[in-house]
Amino acid sequence: MSVKKQGIWILGSSGIAGISQFLIYFLIAFYGNAEALGILAIINIVLSIVFLFQDMGLANYFIHKQNISSSEKNALHFINQGLGISAAAMMLVLAYPISLFYDEPLIGSYLLITSANFILLGVGAQYQAHYIKEGHNVALAQIDILAKLLLLTCTFAFIQFKTPVVLAYIYAILIASALRVGVMILRAPKDWHPSFHVDWSIAIPALKFGSYQMGSQVINQAKTQLDQIVIGKLLGLEALGVYSFAKEMVLQPVKFVRPLIARMFFPGIAKLQSDEDKFTLYLNSFLLKISMLNLGIYVALYVGILIVNEFMGMDKYAQFLPIFSILIIIGLLRPVGSVLGMAVQAKGLVHYEFYWNLITSIVSSITIMTIALVGDIFTFSYAMAVLQVFLTLFAVMFFGRCGAKCTVKTTATVLLVNLVAYGLAYYTHTVL
Repeated sequence: MSVKKQGIWILGSSGIAGISQFLIYFLIAFYGNAEALGILAIINIVLSIVFLFQDMGLANYFIHKQNISSSEKNALHFINQGLGISAAAMMLVLAYPISLFYDEPLIGSYLLITSANFILLGVGAQYQAHYIKEGHNVALAQIDILAKLLLLTCTFAFIQFKTPVVLAYIYAILIASALRVGVMILRAPKDWHPSFHVDWSIAIPALKFGSYQMGSQVINQAKTQLDQIVIGKLLGLEALGVYSFAKEMVLQPVKFVRPLIARMFFPGIAKLQSDEDKFTLYLNSFLLKISMLNLGIYVALYVGILIVNEFMGMDKYAQFLPIFSILIIIGLLRPVGSVLGMAVQAKGLVHYEFYWNLITSIVSSITIMTIALVGDIFTFSYAMAVLQVFLTLFAVMFFGRCGAKCTVKTTATVLLVNLVAYGLAYYTHTVL
């Protein structure tokens, strides 16, 4: 199947996923309140971090390792399933302390329910990796479309049955996840299914690769979510609800392009890891294209947000649009770091990504904790926007020294176009 057709299906799947998630958040905002959004933000933070322990980079290791035996594949399957069970147990342990930290019992109850999802994710992890590595992106996109539509439908249905909005979303996640894993297994070729003929010798190199990636991603997630953790604790769940609603909308388009990076760019550039010239050419070409695509999606999102705000009214979230307009630069520049990080992973140099996230997490933490002393949500938002621009420039320089070279032309084009678009968006909101 042609790369173009696969790209169209992946983009279509990502588009439906993004729109579904967009609608789900508006359902929760419309039928709920800022505090419900704050509770959801805390739950999402915990889920995103625990998820990294569940996967531990084994899917990417499977894709990175070009030649792998059936017995080694079986070992990765069982390791992923064990990690899924461990992640579920971790959720059970964390639920009460987190609810105590935020003085909100509902957080603990909801985290206990969501723990079951990690067992499902552990079962499906290597199946998804097979779909990506073998180029079955169309089949995976079709499965994802079905799952996301079911997620939206179930969320709406549970809300209509008077289920609390956040709980309705959690129930829908479990149903959609079970369907997704089930269909992936049913559509998988026979040789993808694990058997008990296992070669455990792959475990140590796989976990070594994965531990660097997991550590890197855990640090990255903590860095990314630290602003919400601090706001939730210092300013309360209601303030967090408005801020997280704006930030979640800002990050939705990233979910459109992320599958293209993971399912097309990563397997493609991994095959070029031994040819430096082709590797660099492919990297810069893809980065430029994905950045322009990402910008187009953000233009459409911004126009849509303005229309919704004008005609539907969002009076109970009056601070949403100003914060959204400030934070949008985060989403505009986010793909740069994602692509460069994937490029060094393709070469097996996961320790560089770990070092990168460690350094930037320190910078981000100092910035966030300093700005938190001001206690103003708008100052916080401006600081996050400036920090993103700084980290993007730093990423280009850092990863360039680690084997993922971004040319001056590509860097200047991506930054200039996105900063001009950001300036126009900010001007439109504040002046017009």
